[in-house]
Amino acid sequence: MEKLMYYISPDQDDISQINDFNLTIKTDFDDFDFAKNMMSPIEKNKVDTGYELIWKFDNSISGKDIGIVIPNKLNPGEIVSRVTFFAPISLLFFLIFLLVLAIVLETTIHPMHYFFLAATFFSFHLMFSYFSDHLNIYITFIIASLVSLALTITYLRTFTQPKLAYFYAPLTQFIYLVIFSYSFFFKGMTGLIVTICAVITLFILMQITAKVDWERVFNKNKL
Repeated sequence: MEKLMYYISPDQDDISQINDFNLTIKTDFDDFDFAKNMMSPIEKNKVDTGYELIWKFDNSISGKDIGIVIPNKLNPGEIVSRVTFFAPISLLFFLIFLLVLAIVLETTIHPMHYFFLAATFFSFHLMFSYFSDHLNIYITFIIASLVSLALTITYLRTFTQPKLAYFYAPLTQFIYLVIFSYSFFFKGMTGLIVTICAVITLFILMQITAKVDWERVFNKNKL
């Protein structure tokens, strides 16, 4: 966040007399805030591109200055690079969860199937990286998400149970691909969101595998 400041007092602790003061700030955005311990405008008028903020004093005494907080512009390049860099982590979550679901549902998924599922997962990052140069980043994100989910569903439905293909797998991919990637749009919140997802993942995996007969599962794989 950037701040636009107008200092009335030479020192923040000083109190100054204000005579015939008139300041107008016009913004070309709506999402602004006022800096802490600053004077609020006397008038705030909505205009076509944003707001018109007016500070007007004929004769006043104040120890406060004037300041507004300007939101940072979204940087698509930075978001795309971070989403792509952390893609292996989200893929690992997705594959682990899918593997456990296959065991619990007693569905066989071949390693080659996992390979192609990983490819459908990374198709999101490929489209997101290249489409964002030509389209709005939000539109690009939606298109890449829908295409990746469609590829996963149409592939899984050919060899797995319908509830895995149409519900469990898409839901898992939505969480670990879409939500995980969208967290990078919120600067400073990514670590928190990833941590929450990791803890919830651990809890769910523990609950759905608590009664699995692992001896039978591993012995079955040996046969």
